Amino acid sequence: MITRPLLVLILALSSLSIFLTPNIGSAGQVTLAWDMNNEPNVAGYKIYYGKASRNYDWFIDVGNITQVTITDLPNGSTYYFAATAYDNSNPPIESTYSDEVNKDMCTYSISQTNASFSASGGTGSVSVTTQPGCTWTASSGASWLTITSGKNGTGNGVICYSVSANTNTDARTASSTFAGKVFTVAQSGATTYKITASASQGGIITPSGSVTVAQGANQSFTVTPNAGYQVSYVAIDGVPQEATSSYTFSNVTKDHTIAAVFSVKTYTINASAGPGGSISPSGNKSVNHGANQSYVISPNNGFTIADVIVDGVSQGATGSYIFSNVTSNHTISAVFKVNSFTITASAGPGGTISPSESISVPNGGSQTFTISPDASHAISDVLVDGSSVGAVSSYTFRNVTGDHTIYALFVPGYTLSITTSGTGSGHVVAHPLATAYAPGTKITLKAIAGEGSNFSGFSGDCESNRSKCTLIMNQHAEINAAFEQKNFKLIATAIGNGSISVEGLASIKNKKIKNKTKIKRSKQAITVSYGSQLVYHINPEPEHYIKKIIVNGKPIEAVDTLTFANIKRNHRVRVRFESQAKFIQNPFKKTIAKQVVLQDIQDRDISEAQQFDSYDTGEDTSIPPPSYTDQYASLQQ
Repeated sequence: MITRPLLVLILALSSLSIFLTPNIGSAGQVTLAWDMNNEPNVAGYKIYYGKASRNYDWFIDVGNITQVTITDLPNGSTYYFAATAYDNSNPPIESTYSDEVNKDMCTYSISQTNASFSASGGTGSVSVTTQPGCTWTASSGASWLTITSGKNGTGNGVICYSVSANTNTDARTASSTFAGKVFTVAQSGATTYKITASASQGGIITPSGSVTVAQGANQSFTVTPNAGYQVSYVAIDGVPQEATSSYTFSNVTKDHTIAAVFSVKTYTINASAGPGGSISPSGNKSVNHGANQSYVISPNNGFTIADVIVDGVSQGATGSYIFSNVTSNHTISAVFKVNSFTITASAGPGGTISPSESISVPNGGSQTFTISPDASHAISDVLVDGSSVGAVSSYTFRNVTGDHTIYALFVPGYTLSITTSGTGSGHVVAHPLATAYAPGTKITLKAIAGEGSNFSGFSGDCESNRSKCTLIMNQHAEINAAFEQKNFKLIATAIGNGSISVEGLASIKNKKIKNKTKIKRSKQAITVSYGSQLVYHINPEPEHYIKKIIVNGKPIEAVDTLTFANIKRNHRVRVRFESQAKFIQNPFKKTIAKQVVLQDIQDRDISEAQQFDSYDTGEDTSIPPPSYTDQYASLQQ
């Protein structure tokens, strides 16, 4: 019986050796070798191979030799190989498969096998060259060498990597595997610098002295004051910085110095005093750690100490206070109270004083008293500390620094009665104003007319046509003030063939007009009251038109209706009519339902003669008087 040959992979120390020759184009070759079978009847050997394990698509009968080369194997695949032996019988007897060997038919190369970096690190890349379909991987040999891209690939590709900074002074090397090839990175050790750390009296800095730091590394220092001290500042390379308990030099690239400076810890005591006294020293006082600080509290004249409050806690009415062994901030405030005085207030028959009896007033304070007579009495005099201050209705003690008295005297008084009359409105102001007046009191009366009214005069116990009247009260008095309503006149003149009619609350020669009363003659005055409204209707005769309308000397648009609203002055209207036959082509058309409203906005006391005699008979193109506004925006057609 033919036994299976012993297949030996020579290079792998197995029974079968496989040699891959260099690729030519896209195909490669494999050389297989095996040990000879020493059985006498062995006639030869067969080599089986395929692309799957134990699934062989091809075989070669190589005869009685122990080595064969298979060529033209396409690259990019793994091939599996096994051998059998057969004897010289007819038909020959063939052994079972030998142990299987395989071979990846890919070759790989990288653009470089090593690289060098400085201590600061950096980045690099390596190109991979292989056949299409051949896969590969890349792995790092150290934590400081990172594959940033191209960890695996198929066919040609690029592997990118980065090298971190070396903060150690020793150089280092890392061997990585790129597409089955060894790639070596060498990095030099870091450059070192010195940081000199020192501290003044009152604290320490850690670490201290000369500290060696690798280039690009960080170095931290801790600043610690002793008890009773504080960090004043930290000087970096001789430049003072803010007071801090720690400092870090980042990315060191040169020598440095750091010096911690300490000072005795100080605390602030804020001292304040309320009205009525003082505290010394006052304001913010700086006190060294463990020291004492004394305060003296002094009231002003007329005041006493009410309380001393330390850190919000009452210490009582003390004149001094000592902070001992100060180790924190504090506050101290002094509160004072005023000495009070008594004002005795009283009144005789016929009235009252308020407040009355005994009134307590603080030192330097104020107190006001009001003196009020009864309805049938008047104030005769007010005595303050026995001295007359006159018949005043109130008195105020200011900056009280002692006891006082105030006494009010009253006498039977005279009353003043004021009435109004007439068609207008208004009121009278009396000065001084009282319910009753002492004999001989001088009173000034002033009449104030209401809107749209005139003051006519005083009558009774004070007669005057002026708005002011003076009265001496030696008896009960009755005064009447007459006010009359303001009236104004409007004159309308019609020139030519046409007429003007009027409607509104008005009168002609004291007779009320009816709606659309036709004006009988030119320049007939119509009387209207203050703030009233009057409407003129302008009516041309047939075959005539309104040529022009002049209001108070100013031409306005020719309209059918002219309204004077809120009348506060005299007005004059002049209307001229003309025949349409005078024109070959009449550019004018009779207006229909068209109106103008003239609104008075100012009440001016101008005499009738001043207003009416100022107009001429010609056209006046000047601007209208400022006493009314032309509301042309209200025109409607």
